[in-house]
Amino acid sequence: MKKLITLLILLLSICSVEAQNEDTTELDDLFLIELDSLVPTDTFSVFVTYTETNPQFPGGDVEFYRYVLSNLEYPMAARAADIEGKVIISFEILSDGTVNKNSVTVVSSSSQLLNQEAMRLIQNSPPWIAATITKEDEQPRPIDSRISLPIPFRLGN
Repeated sequence: MKKLITLLILLLSICSVEAQNEDTTELDDLFLIELDSLVPTDTFSVFVTYTETNPQFPGGDVEFYRYVLSNLEYPMAARAADIEGKVIISFEILSDGTVNKNSVTVVSSSSQLLNQEAMRLIQNSPPWIAATITKEDEQPRPIDSRISLPIPFRLGN
C-alpha cells in the first residue's frame, strides 16, 4: 500500500510539472480516472505465524564455555607474549546440528595469534541442537543457521 501511495504521489508530481503550461483540468480528470482503476475495492490480509529457535550447544551456554575451557590449547607464541583477549567467531550450524567447517571465520580478534585456536575449537565442537522454524499448525523443522560467539583467551595466574 505504501508503494502504491508513493507511486501515486510521484505520478501526481510529474503530471503537475508537465501540465504547468497546459490546461490542467483535463489532466486532473484523466489522473483521477486512472487512480480509480488502480485502487482495489476489496482488501484482505493474510498472516502467517513463524516461530524460530536459535541453535544451541547441548547443555546451553554454560556447557559451551565448559567445552571451550577443557579443550582450549593456548597458543605458545601468545602465551610467551602474555596475550589475552577474545576472538569472535562466526560459523554455520547445519540442519543436522553439525558445524560447517568451511564456514568458520573470524569476525574480530584481539590478536592474530589466537585466531587459529579459536577456529579449531569451533570446527571440532560436538554437534549442536539445530535452529528450527515452525509455521502455524506445523511441526518444527530444523534449518541451517549462522551464529557468532566470543571465544575468551585468559592466561591463568
